[in-house]
Amino acid sequence: MLAAAAAALVQGFAGSARPSHASLGSARSAVSMATGNPVGAILEKMGIDIPGPDVSGLPPQGVVITGGAGGVGYAYADSFMARGHNVVICDVKDPEAAVVALQQKHAGGSGKVYGCVCDVSKTESVEELGRFAKEKLGTINHWINNAGINGGRRPFTSVPTSMVEAVVNVNLVGVLLCTKVALDIMQQQAGVATRTRTVTVTVTVTATPTLTLTLLTLAPNL
Repeated sequence: MLAAAAAALVQGFAGSARPSHASLGSARSAVSMATGNPVGAILEKMGIDIPGPDVSGLPPQGVVITGGAGGVGYAYADSFMARGHNVVICDVKDPEAAVVALQQKHAGGSGKVYGCVCDVSKTESVEELGRFAKEKLGTINHWINNAGINGGRRPFTSVPTSMVEAVVNVNLVGVLLCTKVALDIMQQQAGVATRTRTVTVTVTVTATPTLTLTLLTLAPNL
């Protein structure tokens, strides 16, 4: 298993760079083409062949998306807001421009968006994200670990060790830290103690670190 994970990490350095706002059109298309709802789109992107809960038509739900200031993460936020849900996006850089863009696009809708700076590889930063999300959303129904980096399109042997360390810190340690904080919050929310399948955790490891996602979601009717 460790050998396979190491091989996937090495292959991941050949992955494409994180998409910018210029490529949001194709990212949005990928989301909308998947299953017609953002959770289903995420599951499909993760290679999981099960139907995701349709979040269309539900009362407003709270969604946290790491790495949400650009690319696919931004598209997820866009898709959730289009369905009237409230979203917290975070990024290692100030996501204010993305927040303003989403607010302007969905000015006539009920979905709200909030943004904060977060380095997912740092415990204190992730814990602050959790506090921020809980304050802004109240109940967190979905937490999507989307943040990721890679070493660019080049042979693994040419990648500096500092970059290898950074990729592991963001794509592995970051996922674990965010998952821990998300579960700590979600398991304390109303309804958890009375349900046997309230929290569903889905984790996947892909060859390209930027596509490594974790989806944590409460039971669809909560």
